Amino acid sequence: MEEYDDLIPEPGEDGIVDMTHRGWKHLDKVVWLMGPAVLQLNLGFNKLETLPDEIVLLTLLRDLNIEHNALSEIPACFGKLRRLRSVKANNNSIESIPEELGDCHMLEELHFKDNRLKTVPKTLEKCDVLNTLDLTNNKLDILPVEIGYTWRARPRLPAPLAPA
Repeated sequence: MEEYDDLIPEPGEDGIVDMTHRGWKHLDKVVWLMGPAVLQLNLGFNKLETLPDEIVLLTLLRDLNIEHNALSEIPACFGKLRRLRSVKANNNSIESIPEELGDCHMLEELHFKDNRLKTVPKTLEKCDVLNTLDLTNNKLDILPVEIGYTWRARPRLPAPLAPA
């Protein structure tokens, strides 16, 4: 993909890499070579089908936007992104959230609207500062009790799951 290297932006001083609206199905390995320089990665509005485990090389990643792609899963290795604060994964085909995401104790926002989620891991109860969990328009029947008892955030839920 060397002939397209100019299409991959370098992170600015603010640590933002914007790779939206590129039509990519796969990411070039040069993205992972940016490592700790990336604080915010915007991959929205592409055609990504998978995210490789190499994403853990972005050790200081705080904000990840993967909205409007063709993703069916989130890799379990996301649990190693300990500085992750926000994940925007709306409008994909994601069927489950990995339990390991509960190891990201700095998570403040999770946006999984318009996916195919059937369950939510109870390990999200460990995300003490989580204040937004958007699960609207999924295939959820119930939420784990652990989330309801310990979680301070106000989830956006489909009407049948919303509290009366």
